[in-house]
Amino acid sequence: MFNYPWITLAYSVALLGTGYLLSRMLHHGLNTLGTPIRVKQEAPKKTRASQRERSETRTDGAVVAADAPSIRDAAPPNIEFPEVPIAGSELRYYKPFGPTDSIFDVWAKLQTFTSTEPILVRLIPTDDTTPILQSAFLADGTLQSTREMFCAELGNSIRTAGPSAWRAVRRLSSFGIPCDTSEGSYHFSTGTLRMELKGVQVMGLTFTVRVTFEPNLGLIPKYLSRATDYFHCEIPSGDASGRGRGKPETVVVGFPWSLTSITLYSDDRRLDEDASKITKAIIDKYWRYVKQEQVAMPTSEDATRKVSVISDEIVAIAIHEGLFKTKRAQGRFLQIEYGPFPQGPLDALSSGDAEFLAFAKAMAEDGKEEDLVVEAVASLDTPF
Repeated sequence: MFNYPWITLAYSVALLGTGYLLSRMLHHGLNTLGTPIRVKQEAPKKTRASQRERSETRTDGAVVAADAPSIRDAAPPNIEFPEVPIAGSELRYYKPFGPTDSIFDVWAKLQTFTSTEPILVRLIPTDDTTPILQSAFLADGTLQSTREMFCAELGNSIRTAGPSAWRAVRRLSSFGIPCDTSEGSYHFSTGTLRMELKGVQVMGLTFTVRVTFEPNLGLIPKYLSRATDYFHCEIPSGDASGRGRGKPETVVVGFPWSLTSITLYSDDRRLDEDASKITKAIIDKYWRYVKQEQVAMPTSEDATRKVSVISDEIVAIAIHEGLFKTKRAQGRFLQIEYGPFPQGPLDALSSGDAEFLAFAKAMAEDGKEEDLVVEAVASLDTPF
C-alpha cells in the first residue's frame, strides 16, 4: 500500500508505529457483499440438478459452498455500479471501486469493463509467476461469473497453488494465545491477493487495472466474535502427516483481506502526447487537495520521473510519470494509484493491527490467569 519513494518522503512520520511494523513482519514471514461463504473441496460432480441443490452446513453453523451453479444457460445481464461516495471526503476511488469493497465486489466490478483479456488473480507469495486463477471469459460488461462461482474457483485455485500458500499460514497460538483454546487453533493467511485486468480503455489509452488486498488482522477478532465474516477455504496442511490416509490433512484457513489500493497502469505508446493531459485533468478535478504537482523524483534508471500527490488525509491519489525499459520494449509509463491516507480513517490495516494486538494481549493474559487458578486448586487438593 503506497510503498513508493514519494510516500516515504511525503508521509514518513505517518508510517511509523507498531501497527505497520507488525503488518510488514507478517508480509515477510471487511466488508463483504452479501452473506459470507466458506468453500469446501469439491466432491465428484454428478448431475447439473444435483449440483444446484447440494449444500452443506458445518457444525459451527457456517455455510460451505457446493459446486457453483452455472448462469450460462441464460443470457448474462448487463451490470453497472455507481461511483462510490466516501464519507468526509470529496475525493473518489476510480469508478466503480470503493475503499470497503470485498474480493467478491471487485470480481463483479471488473466484469463491468470491456477488454480482450481475462481477469487474473494472483496470490503473493507464490511458487510460480503465473496467476492462480484466470477467468474463463473476457470482460464484456455483463455478469458472467457470480459470487458463488468465484468463491468455488478461488478455493480450488488456492488449494492447488503450491506449498507457498501454506507457508503464509499462521496459527493464533503463535501470537501468545493459548494453544488449547479454540482461538489459539485458528489458522489464517498472511498472503496478499491481487486481481488484474489488462486491455482496459481509458480516455483512448490502454490501461491495466490492478486491485490489491492485504491481510487485515483486525478482522480476526471480529470474526471470532461473529461480528463479521470473510473468505475461508480448506487447503492441504504442510505440517500434518495425513495420518496414514495417503493424502495431506486439510485445514480450514481464513483470508482476512481488506482492499488497500486501486492501480491503473499504462505504457501505451500514445503516452508521449497524452500522459500530461491525463495528469492535468486529475489535478484540475481535485485542485484543492493537491499536495505536490509533478515533482521531480529521479531514480538511477529514470532521471525524468515525476510524482503528483493528491490527498485530503482520508483518500490519497498518487500519479507517477516516467520512463520504463524492458528487454523487449521501452517508452513512457503512467501509473495512477488510489488508496487510504496512511493512518487515516480508511486505513484498515493500521487500525486493524492495533485491534489485533489488544486482542492477542488480552487472550494471552487470560490464559496466564487460568493457569494460576489451576495451580492454586491443585495445591489445595494436595493431602499434605
